[in-house]
Amino acid sequence: MRKTITIILSTITTILNAQDFEGTLTYSVDFNVSQKMIDMGMTKEMLKTRMQSDGTWADTIKTSYKKGFYKQLNLSTDNSWVIYRPDSNKLFTFQDGEASDICKVTDPSVDLEHKITGKMPTVTLIDTLINYKEFKLKMVEVKWKTGTYYYLFDDNYFKTHPENFKGHIYDGFYEFLKLSNSLPIVIIKKIGGMMSITISLIDSSENKINDSYFEIPELIEDETLNKLNIGTGKMMKIK
Repeated sequence: MRKTITIILSTITTILNAQDFEGTLTYSVDFNVSQKMIDMGMTKEMLKTRMQSDGTWADTIKTSYKKGFYKQLNLSTDNSWVIYRPDSNKLFTFQDGEASDICKVTDPSVDLEHKITGKMPTVTLIDTLINYKEFKLKMVEVKWKTGTYYYLFDDNYFKTHPENFKGHIYDGFYEFLKLSNSLPIVIIKKIGGMMSITISLIDSSENKINDSYFEIPELIEDETLNKLNIGTGKMMKIK
């Protein structure tokens, strides 16, 4: 009997692991500015040029997932990338260019608006189906006072276990996953009535990813980099 139970539990574990997507999702990025921004003299073209010059714009994002770990590549003139490690529950941001020896370490267990106002975002599942390519998308709305994120997903694709991301409160990601059990296919970010950013899936590949892909170089403290408060994170030197 004990052997039978062990086999059953092993089979269940195998099935659950098989449902955890491992591979890379590639997204295109676009945005629009509000009429309020235009009236202030800031057009979409002007804002994009500014973001390109300071390295904060990427036309394409590639995010690779493996059992709660992910690496997001922001492809632009000066590429940047973010690694999330659930074992430390930290986000590590790196970039090419002049600041290539610096890493920003962020605590994703903190919601920025909650830190300021004491209020968490409201999270709502909107199960009206939206057609996108071959997908039938449902939507999760994560609403803060300062803006709203819409995570769109198809619960037949890119399944993942929410508990792998339990500490990832930042951007409402864990709350979204608790309702979707799937990774996002489209993300719409509406920011302060000023602009909206749309991140749309254009390609996907399911493949095994080596754990070394998520490795972090040795980091050391540098007080000169942290004279200004950057919210939930701090800057560190790459040794």
